[in-house]
Amino acid sequence: MNAQQTLLPLRPIAPDLGFVLDDVLAQRTAITAFVREAPVRNVFLVACGGSLMDLYPAQFLLETKAGVPAFILNADEFNFREPTQLGEGSLVVCVSATGSSREVVAAAKAARKSGARVASVVKEGRTSLTLESSTAFTFSSSKMVSIVAAMQTLSLLIAQAVVEYTEPAGKHVETHIAYDALPNAIESALVECDEHLKNVAEALADEPIMFSLGGGPNYGAAYGFALCFVLEMQWKYGIPFNANEFLHGAMEVTTNDTPALLLIGEDATRPSAERTKAFLEAHTSRAHFIDTQELTLPGVPAGARGDVSALVLGALTVRLAEHYEATTGHHLDIRRYMFRVDY
Repeated sequence: MNAQQTLLPLRPIAPDLGFVLDDVLAQRTAITAFVREAPVRNVFLVACGGSLMDLYPAQFLLETKAGVPAFILNADEFNFREPTQLGEGSLVVCVSATGSSREVVAAAKAARKSGARVASVVKEGRTSLTLESSTAFTFSSSKMVSIVAAMQTLSLLIAQAVVEYTEPAGKHVETHIAYDALPNAIESALVECDEHLKNVAEALADEPIMFSLGGGPNYGAAYGFALCFVLEMQWKYGIPFNANEFLHGAMEVTTNDTPALLLIGEDATRPSAERTKAFLEAHTSRAHFIDTQELTLPGVPAGARGDVSALVLGALTVRLAEHYEATTGHHLDIRRYMFRVDY
């Protein structure tokens, strides 16, 4: 931290997280009922910015376990591309924390016009997005960790309902036990990892540029950390990479003092992340790692840790951003352009 920076107090650890996620998980029956109202031919996951990044765990689940195609798109890309596979039988999941992102609202409207069903994930209340949706699954919080955890969990539960649409009852018992354990598991992870996150922030927060890496369902958290927290909220250069794709060219700029953060979960793509970790450990002394395998995650069955580890990493990267704020003195809510000028 330089001499001109003003310290900001570290925010408390997600004081409402347990209540928020309990309310989210209580919506599983309604989510399942909505998904089963009609056959699902394909799924489109649509949002912008941080909300789009929160959809990557759901996309991974759909791609690896559902029997229908799944697509993830920026909302305006969705609007202008007009996907040919969109229509009757499509389930479109639109996510916007405020429910007012105009591109997402337009996407929901276009999707319903095509004959698709639209499930929105949004804060509680009557919003432009909910008015254009077939149904809405909601949460209530103003805390960043809780908002991200709620949006990721709700979209993942929708994806889980799609996966289970044609499968025998009881096949996903461990996964649902893991979901039930999420409030306590994420709270525990935040406490267990907090000192480590503080150390990472102190090591990286003053860097003008850093790499943020993750693979599989964890790519969303890595991309979101670089895009939303480092670039948008700290005005520094965060460069996101898929952990494996980094090894196909981008690694050439790595030197002994290259700052990097690698997120490692417990899903099927973990070996790829471990390969990237080995490279970073060999070629830079400035690499930092957040690995869910080092965390307790109480209540999560061993065989289902990979089903929820991406959500844990999502929450931890938000907490890391809060440590950045306390380290740099640059408030996370300050913007130059967003919400301030026409764009």
